[in-house]
Amino acid sequence: MIRLICTNCQAELQIDDAFAGGVCRCQHCGTIQTVPVAADLTGATVSQSDKTKTLFQRKTKSDGVQGSGLDQLADIVASSGLSGSGLSSGRLRASPPGTAPATPKPKTIIGMPMPVAATIGAVVLVLIGLVVWLALRGGNGQASPDLGSTNGPNGTPGQTVQAPNLLGLPINSASVIYLLDRGGATRQYFSALKEATYQSIASLGPERKFQVIFWSLDGTDVLSYPTSAMAYATPENLDACRKALDEVMASGASDVTPALKAALSRDPQLIVLATGKGWDLGEDFSKTVMDLRAKSAVKIDTISLGESVGTAAYKDLARRTGGRSLDVSGSTLRSVAR
Repeated sequence: MIRLICTNCQAELQIDDAFAGGVCRCQHCGTIQTVPVAADLTGATVSQSDKTKTLFQRKTKSDGVQGSGLDQLADIVASSGLSGSGLSSGRLRASPPGTAPATPKPKTIIGMPMPVAATIGAVVLVLIGLVVWLALRGGNGQASPDLGSTNGPNGTPGQTVQAPNLLGLPINSASVIYLLDRGGATRQYFSALKEATYQSIASLGPERKFQVIFWSLDGTDVLSYPTSAMAYATPENLDACRKALDEVMASGASDVTPALKAALSRDPQLIVLATGKGWDLGEDFSKTVMDLRAKSAVKIDTISLGESVGTAAYKDLARRTGGRSLDVSGSTLRSVAR
């Protein structure tokens, strides 16, 4: 510790050894003076005669307001070549003695600390993802009709073009045959079923092939469009399909066997069975279809129309072939096909 006598007020000052050769400020009068290098570090008192020199003496400002002396000290040190000591740094312009340094406020988002806000945000994102996943999954894993929007046969302007589907049942195959029951059990839904089929063909796009085949009535010939082979689902072929099938009506007793044989001979990737008597098709029907399918790899989707759901055997037919099953009420069918 170095002791020296203030050059102005003659008060004894105690200066840390680290200031030897630097400057100090009198805590009594504010006078800034040098600290001799040759001071005895064992505790000797250094007087003015030991080459202590006054660098600045505090004076009253012209406006009557007394300065702190820190700004002047910074300027003096900067001009005296002592800036390397750190005395000219921004620390000289810190808060006045006795003033506690300001504590930085923690960053917040909408009034909440950032870690809390980040945690809440992560939870919200997880919940949103869960809701989206459940919506896409359909809740119970079974396909359900998409009632959000429908397409006209050529994608009517202003309506959303859907991915390939029939009544919300996805179609991922390159070729599909619609096997539609035109018997009496389907009569009240038949017009809506044809319209839904047209919409499905429109959703396929021109790169996929299609054919519409009706279940046989009382041993009559199989009615279909196109008549001999599948065709690409172009707008032109869809218009021709509408015109060809416009007069087809539903009535009487129907048989799936001739229509299914014709469909299998085309070797499609997917066959869609749609009927209004799915509630009455049991193990015998399922066995007939599986026997005709034999070693074919074709998938079969089953759709049951009406207020009564399809039998377990009818639905299991789809599962056994890698297809899907769907129950569609009459009101839902009409709302989708309108």
